[in-house]
Amino acid sequence: MKGKSRIIKNSPHDFSNSSLPSTRRQLVKKIFFSRFGKLVGVNLLCFLFFVPILTWGLLATIYKSSIENLDELVNFVITVESPLSILFYIIAFIGVAGSIYYIRKLTWGEPVNLFKTFLTGIKQSYKQFIVFGIIYSILICLFELAFDLLRYSNYEDLYLILFIGLLGVGLFLFLSIMSYSLTMSSLYYLNVGSIIKSSFLLTIKKVLTNLLICLATYGIVLTPILIGNVYLYFASMLIIGFIGISYCILIWVNYANSSYDVYINLKQYPDYFRKGLKKEEKEGVENA
Repeated sequence: MKGKSRIIKNSPHDFSNSSLPSTRRQLVKKIFFSRFGKLVGVNLLCFLFFVPILTWGLLATIYKSSIENLDELVNFVITVESPLSILFYIIAFIGVAGSIYYIRKLTWGEPVNLFKTFLTGIKQSYKQFIVFGIIYSILICLFELAFDLLRYSNYEDLYLILFIGLLGVGLFLFLSIMSYSLTMSSLYYLNVGSIIKSSFLLTIKKVLTNLLICLATYGIVLTPILIGNVYLYFASMLIIGFIGISYCILIWVNYANSSYDVYINLKQYPDYFRKGLKKEEKEGVENA
């Protein structure tokens, strides 16, 4: 995979400082606790972009809970819920563009200004994030429709288990590919097709680790939403609004960067290899 980097060079900061963490796990822990206030700040700012989709999702969930007829449900989802959801998801994805850029600069030890850095991230990659917002929001709507249809399913237990299992696998692949593609599009100048292809390959190559990361991030936020309970939905919104977005991005930015170090940065962008981590005298790819 070849492409230009979006990172501004000539930073005055020293990324080989001996006080830097040696591993991504240590880096995540350090940033989370030492920069918690900054993570909350950018989370609240990004959450403003999520308010439309979360509000609409709550209203749609309440309305759908009163629908008893399958045809009426499908008609509402296709003609009303999904079109508005796609629009509101695009807005949310634009906010994610700013947050990914801001949090990546935090992990690299570079200076940040909440509004200026956030808006710079949006300016650099909003076009690709709009495209990904359209693509992934359509897929999200299809997943939501599939889960809605479970309420009306008359499958035998075995087929129901298989159906839920397939949805779970599909959801995992979707979340992993989406996470790689968003962090990648914020970091490199690549076309959408190349990003999705590379994201898919990384998802397959590290499938078990990707699954664990998905469970440790999105599992905490999405499970209450997928259950469909109004009270759990509110609880999930509180988590998302306070720290949930930054928490997921912080973990995925560092985890994805460890993969980019191995498959991209080591050869194509050596200046970015293990950036934000302590430079070892005899460091290998396995330590990335």
